[in-house]
Amino acid sequence: MSSKFYIEEVFDEIQNEKLDIPNTDKNKIMLTLEENLKEKNDFLLSEDFNQFQQLLVISLITINFSSDDPFFRHITMVVKAIKKAIKKRLTQDTNYFQSVQEYKNQQSTLFKIFYQDINIGFITSTLQIKSTAFIFLNKSIADSFMNKKISIEQKNERVRLTLSFFNINIQKELNVQQDFKNQFLRNNKFKNEFIVLNEELDQQKQSTTFHVYKPMDDQIYFVKRIQLQGIPINVTFQDIFNTKSSNQDYLTIQEARILQRISHPNIIRHYDWWLESKNQQLFLYTQIEYCIYPGYISQTKNLLSYSYFYMNPMPSEQKSKLIIEIMCQIISGLEYLQQKQIIHGDLKPESIMVTTSITGEIQVMLADLNHSYSYFEDMQKQFKQDQPQYKQQSLQALGVLLMHLILTFPGEPTLRNNYVSKLSNYDIDDSLSEFDKWAQKSVKNRHKEFSFFLYKNLMSLAKSLLKKQQFNELHEVRTFIQNNKQFDHLLV
Repeated sequence: MSSKFYIEEVFDEIQNEKLDIPNTDKNKIMLTLEENLKEKNDFLLSEDFNQFQQLLVISLITINFSSDDPFFRHITMVVKAIKKAIKKRLTQDTNYFQSVQEYKNQQSTLFKIFYQDINIGFITSTLQIKSTAFIFLNKSIADSFMNKKISIEQKNERVRLTLSFFNINIQKELNVQQDFKNQFLRNNKFKNEFIVLNEELDQQKQSTTFHVYKPMDDQIYFVKRIQLQGIPINVTFQDIFNTKSSNQDYLTIQEARILQRISHPNIIRHYDWWLESKNQQLFLYTQIEYCIYPGYISQTKNLLSYSYFYMNPMPSEQKSKLIIEIMCQIISGLEYLQQKQIIHGDLKPESIMVTTSITGEIQVMLADLNHSYSYFEDMQKQFKQDQPQYKQQSLQALGVLLMHLILTFPGEPTLRNNYVSKLSNYDIDDSLSEFDKWAQKSVKNRHKEFSFFLYKNLMSLAKSLLKKQQFNELHEVRTFIQNNKQFDHLLV
């Protein structure tokens, strides 16, 4: 999975690979599909079929997609990208062929790709496009593509594809249950149901986040794995679900149970959770909604990077409207969590995901909910006592978020913290003047007419939130923003 190689251009095809199919002529498209299906059937019945092995190619496609884009165009784009990747891999990266001409002479015997085996669709609840393609590779070259990841870009068309090649004949492991009391342990579920596209290890939290494809429903997800060191491997069903222990690992499992029941458009979905034992260690797995912003400039994951790459260059009127929309969505998610007596314990730009909804609108989702604190029946009294404090923490966090939406500075978090500290402790006009100097020096992608004074009202609101003034409840902030009141009367 660690092998990466890049192809600068995708569609500079040799003459016999070009596909001349008018996008508007449906009759010609249908004729092409029928001919391609006949070619596939002939191939499956031929003696050559036994010389090939089938591979799965999963592609994440970053493109400025519009509702009138025909999907057949995307299918042909995927076909061309796969062909180009195979050609490059065999002629340059592995030296399987000594020359391009040698490759051309044998090309027809190397692979078979049929339109009927390619599926184009959206990842659940987003406008991120993906494709799954089942291709046939000659067995003599198949090993050269196993578990390879290829990034392909066509700059002229502003299209980027990330293709991952997998052997679909993966040997699954048996899910053997030792006895009834431990049947809730779903050993090998992760390996049997998911194909790993990428993974990120967090050594500090002893967790791994996997970017996965689930063939059963043809969808992309995140799966988070946490090692439970404080729970014995011989734990029973009763131990897990009836314990009153304050052990952090038991609480982590309880959190997973609660978060699975959370459903809100501005909160990342937790679809499933389960426990597996491996090498005398116990692990908690959580299947989480895939959320990423499918933009061409940067395929950002969180609000901090989205704000830097996409909001920094915006003109003030467009950005102000977007800021209000994003803030209202964040508040809506926080209010829902509070109704469920869940407090987000780590609210920051990095813990908020950004994507586009199926209607094309911006959508933000609260994530990293494993940092949240939920309260059970025996903790209701404590929740009521601490609730005002948690509300104030949420309001302060909103102030920080608002500042980053107005302008995101690059660099380490400590540098960005100076940005927040100065606004809290200094006169508003002096702060904005100083921030303009910082922006001119450090933020190269800001709009050419950007000035913090264009956002003085919003910066005043941020300062009020940071200093715990004017607002006691989240809905007060939302109503204030939606009513588009003047901010000048705030006591800052």
